[in-house]
Amino acid sequence: MATNRPVARSQSPCLEADVAALMASGGLTGARDIRADLRRLPLRELDPEPGELSIPVNDKPNPFTTPLMADRYLRNIRPSGNVVQLAIRSRSSWERHADYIASRAFRVVSQIGTDALPGLAVFGDGDGLNDRERAEMIRACLRAKRPLAAISPIDGLTRFLAIDGDDHYASVAIVARSLQHVAIAVAAGPTVAVGTHHTALIQRDGGTWMPAGDLPGGPVLHASIAAPVGTPGRGRLLTGTLFPESGNPVMLNGIVLGGVEASYQPACWPCDSAAIYIAAAASRTTVRAVTGRRLTHPHEVQALLINALRKGEKVPGLIAARDELAAHRLLKDLRRCGIALTAKTLSRTARNRKAPVPGGGTDAFSTTASTLSKEPPNAIRLHCQTDQPAPAASGSYVARVPRVTSAIPVRASRAPARHGRRAGQQGFVPIGN
Repeated sequence: MATNRPVARSQSPCLEADVAALMASGGLTGARDIRADLRRLPLRELDPEPGELSIPVNDKPNPFTTPLMADRYLRNIRPSGNVVQLAIRSRSSWERHADYIASRAFRVVSQIGTDALPGLAVFGDGDGLNDRERAEMIRACLRAKRPLAAISPIDGLTRFLAIDGDDHYASVAIVARSLQHVAIAVAAGPTVAVGTHHTALIQRDGGTWMPAGDLPGGPVLHASIAAPVGTPGRGRLLTGTLFPESGNPVMLNGIVLGGVEASYQPACWPCDSAAIYIAAAASRTTVRAVTGRRLTHPHEVQALLINALRKGEKVPGLIAARDELAAHRLLKDLRRCGIALTAKTLSRTARNRKAPVPGGGTDAFSTTASTLSKEPPNAIRLHCQTDQPAPAASGSYVARVPRVTSAIPVRASRAPARHGRRAGQQGFVPIGN
């Protein structure tokens, strides 16, 4: 029977884990070098990167159809008649900096990977491919049994540019030699974590590798969650303490190493949720936010990440928590606020309202009893976009949104049903202020 306990293995990483850890830590080093160069010199004085999004002057389209038109524009003569003056838009300083940083970081980390594992194919932001082309190349590598890596050298590029510091971003590398040999590494600050063969290994300040379960545990802040700032509440925080962020840094430093009790990661690209696998390999409880089904073994999380890479799709929303009770508490809050519900889920629950549920509900983490254990492949995930519930026509309430009793266990009420509705069922769900 599969359990959520890591498999006992040597404390030395395997080949794919070693390469992933090198690439992730190399991403942090490259990011620090880029920041130092940008502090020292303006962008125009730095050597351009081959992958930067730029167009040579001679290749740019000429907006002037006649020399007279160009002459009038250069002398700033206002147009007459029905001639419209052209506005030539140039790329902003932010866009130019973002392109330079992404291209340089991708080049540095790719070089580290190919030096450590010759023949490695590297994919990510900076490879010049779109999502469909990248997915096709990844599938071709897996069929040919060619080692590949999907990287995000600076996970959180916006925060990297907007906030001066080294604690607000991470570096991610997913290395696969085959479907049976996959390693996922996340580096943030002085810590490098790698998950492989369903075991989480941690390295701090360049020291020795240690299983995550052997690290000394600190206090856990009761009823604390990490969730995106857009997560709505009823004029209050969802639970006791809210850390308004999501992603790899808070998942690694808060759920795996810190004292945050639960975290919600909305649907995102595989590299943006890589730390979820490390949390699962470190024996943290992992739950699918839409279905409420618990992922009982780390390989289920790994399969979600690899399948998303192969298909060029996003990983569904997930919850990682210290234990089942904390995961259930966060899941219940998300359901109450209308997050992580699908159109098919709502219609199915509406049909179930006509018949009572024996026992007052099912287990939130049941893999067999829950009617929502099979998520429709093309379901419309409301939490995939803005993590906001559907807007109401008027007022601040969504009329008669049924409660998902199959995903949230409820206590049977002794009061009789009234007005054709089961006792204890909520008729209205607020959508926040």
